[in-house]
Amino acid sequence: MPEISSFLNNVQLVVFVAMSAALAAMATGLWYERRQRMRNEKQVLDLKQEMLQHSHHDQLTGLPNRKFLLDVLPLRLKESNPFAFLYIKFPRAAEVRSSLGHDISDELTIAIVRRLKEVMDAQHFLARLSASSFAILYPADNPDMAMDKAQQIQRVLAKPYMLSGQEIQMISAIGVRHTNGGGDAMNVLRDAEIAMQNVQHKHIDAISVFESSMRAQLEMRYELETDLRRALYFETGQMKVAFQPIVSIKDEKLVGFEALARWQHPSKGFIPPDKFIHVAEETGMIVPLWNFILTESCRQLAGWLPFMPDGLRPTIAVNLSATQLNSPGLYRSLENALEITGLPPDLLKIEITESGLMLDYDVTGPLLEKIRTLGCSISIDDFGTGYSSLSYLLRLPVNDIKVDRSFIKVMHDTPINRELVRAIIDMGHLLHKKVVAEGVETAEDLTALRAMGCDHAQGYFFCKPMFAAQVPEYLQKFN
Repeated sequence: MPEISSFLNNVQLVVFVAMSAALAAMATGLWYERRQRMRNEKQVLDLKQEMLQHSHHDQLTGLPNRKFLLDVLPLRLKESNPFAFLYIKFPRAAEVRSSLGHDISDELTIAIVRRLKEVMDAQHFLARLSASSFAILYPADNPDMAMDKAQQIQRVLAKPYMLSGQEIQMISAIGVRHTNGGGDAMNVLRDAEIAMQNVQHKHIDAISVFESSMRAQLEMRYELETDLRRALYFETGQMKVAFQPIVSIKDEKLVGFEALARWQHPSKGFIPPDKFIHVAEETGMIVPLWNFILTESCRQLAGWLPFMPDGLRPTIAVNLSATQLNSPGLYRSLENALEITGLPPDLLKIEITESGLMLDYDVTGPLLEKIRTLGCSISIDDFGTGYSSLSYLLRLPVNDIKVDRSFIKVMHDTPINRELVRAIIDMGHLLHKKVVAEGVETAEDLTALRAMGCDHAQGYFFCKPMFAAQVPEYLQKFN
């Protein structure tokens, strides 16, 4: 039956073709599936690589970040070759960001990185640790070599930055940790940071080489911070205000007081201001501390005014930290203190250090003008220790300048020292400012300053700082 046989052959052919087509389709599908899977795997791999890149690099600068550094540092330590670890901090970075904006802050960061790279080679490793800090690893056979490189880097960073038509001056605090290899990476990082913290509060370019004693100092610093927080927020009565008289050099009559912070610790006794003021500034506790000093000073002077001897109407000078210049509540704090205490505004004087005034004129200028509208006066403290220009001094709405005690202390050592003090006094008068000399301790100091035409003075020669309870008795000498 040839017809049946031919039919079966045709069926077999059709089945074969269909199966071949199915197998081909299946193979094609598998190929596409495999290709898609490979494409997906590559995308996942690329994504992982991108995530790894992001997690180990700073997005703004493209530099390795802290996480990358902590991967590299153990490897460097295992090599047992001597090298240095620099921890570089820019204390003013936050001020620049808040006053000039994020765009200029980013431009500044990129400019800083560009300068750092100019003094580096292939053996250096640069990382960005935070918005205001960097780390550099580089070969150094000994601590002296480490310090030489750190000084070179700081000189490069200290030059002014011109950004968007503005000149910005940055200061850097650098901690140096030299190692011969071995040890724990986290300890090396911590030691370099401790060294940096040792100088970051100085408000000048400074370098500190790590010493083992710094660890104990850091522990003491944290203990001090805890105690200060307790004194300001929980245990009232520890913080007090001392008053140092300011007198007229012409007749030695009282013209004002300077308010000074004093901390009487319940177990450690008297703690000097230079031990805790910078801690207050770094932690933000300077704001409640300053509000207390301001209000208490105004309250005391307002209470003494009705009992002042005839002819006396002294001012009270309160120091304002440079870190407070960007504080949004500063002006309101002044208004509140004057309103609560009833002190006439013209008797309140705000003292700001010369270096603090120069941080950013676009911020300090309008702020000082606003303070002046209250009726308060402005004084430049520690004059001669900063870097102010005459053009700034002419523009700033200040009433008087205070010659820093460091100039008075060495005034009699050489004729040049004496002439320098005279020049500062003459310059103040040319600018139509009253001039106050700090740190007057001898009759010789007073005689010399009187001959130079200095207006006012304060110091141990006239009176040491005293607490409020002692002031009424002091005032009796002017009756």
